[in-house]
Amino acid sequence: MLGFHSSKSTTTTTYNRPSRFQLIGYATLRFFQFASAVIVMSLIAYAIHAYHFHGSKKTNFVLAVGVIGTFYNIALLCCSVIVPKLVYAGIYFFFELVMCLLWFCAFIVDAKVQGDHGCKVKHVSSYNPKYGSLEQYQDSEGDYNPFTDKYSTKSVKTACQSAKASIAFAGLAWALFLISTIFVGLNILNPVIAHYGSAGMFKTGTSMGTRVDRASALTLVDPIESAYAPEDVEAATATDAAGVPATTAAAANTADQHTMSTDNSAHDGQEKSEASA
Repeated sequence: MLGFHSSKSTTTTTYNRPSRFQLIGYATLRFFQFASAVIVMSLIAYAIHAYHFHGSKKTNFVLAVGVIGTFYNIALLCCSVIVPKLVYAGIYFFFELVMCLLWFCAFIVDAKVQGDHGCKVKHVSSYNPKYGSLEQYQDSEGDYNPFTDKYSTKSVKTACQSAKASIAFAGLAWALFLISTIFVGLNILNPVIAHYGSAGMFKTGTSMGTRVDRASALTLVDPIESAYAPEDVEAATATDAAGVPATTAAAANTADQHTMSTDNSAHDGQEKSEASA
């Protein structure tokens, strides 16, 4: 991870440039995030299509998160490549956290919806309007598909197994986004706040003299250039024992010395004039 720390014995902030190994690791993390989102989206879409089913609200939610996750990773890559100095650490961290929560919800919903049933056709001995019309009940002789909750004699096992496989990839996507959210917080948000406080959450990289890694946007690759470190702010506003700011006291002391020097010069000149007279 990127190393930022402030030394108490100095007034400078130390910056440790991420190694090539770290940058490759960050890029690999983003790649697997993108791949997981695409796989979840594809598996759910295939299952819905194979069943000739428009999908339930819960199934469609998981599909929507897969689409959003795919778009997010593409948009993030484009932004980091084209405008790497568009940092906005606070907004960036917020979106990363939202994606993490979305994938967590998608994983829970997917596990509930797909895990509660098997891939075999089930049979009911009496008509249940929940599964369709009486005519459909009679045509299927009481068989219904647990994925669609509709009367049918088709099991479509491949589609069912695909839908179940999406559970694992949804869980993987959530874990990867949890890790990336932590990296964004530590490598981008934390050093920005350390330099500028909460006001830095909405600063661009251009104003801070830094930029994000183009391949992953998970770390800063340049040191933050600020006018002064947090310790310098405290030194600049420090007060003396009398409660007067140090800068004000120094200015007053300089003025007093100048006045005393002027008075002494005038006094010496007067004494020389009297002596010559």
